[in-house]
Amino acid sequence: MKRMEIQIQLLPTSKAVAALVASLLRLPEANELCIRPGPLRNKYINVGIKTQSVRNLWKVLSPMIRSNKQLSGHSIITCGGRHGWDDYEVIYHWESSEIDEKWK
Repeated sequence: MKRMEIQIQLLPTSKAVAALVASLLRLPEANELCIRPGPLRNKYINVGIKTQSVRNLWKVLSPMIRSNKQLSGHSIITCGGRHGWDDYEVIYHWESSEIDEKWK
C-alpha cells in the first residue's frame, strides 16, 4: 500500500479542512486516513492516506484541492517514492505550478 500526505496550513477546524476530510472518507481510492493536527501556534494539519494508487487518488483529489481557494493556497501534497520516504515526491505545492505537471 502506498501513502499520500497532505499538509494543510490552516486551522484544523477550518470548513475547507472539514470538507476535504469528509470527501476523503467517502472515496474508494482512500483506504485509510490518519489525521494529525500540528501545534496550535503553527496552525496546520497533516492528513495521511493509504492508497493502492497515488495517481488515481490524485486524479480525484486534484480538482477538490484546486477548486477551493483555501486548500489550493495552503496545501502541500507528497507521496513516498520507490524507497518510501527516503525518496519522496512532491505532488502539489501552493507556490509552484511546475511540481505537479507529471501528476496531471
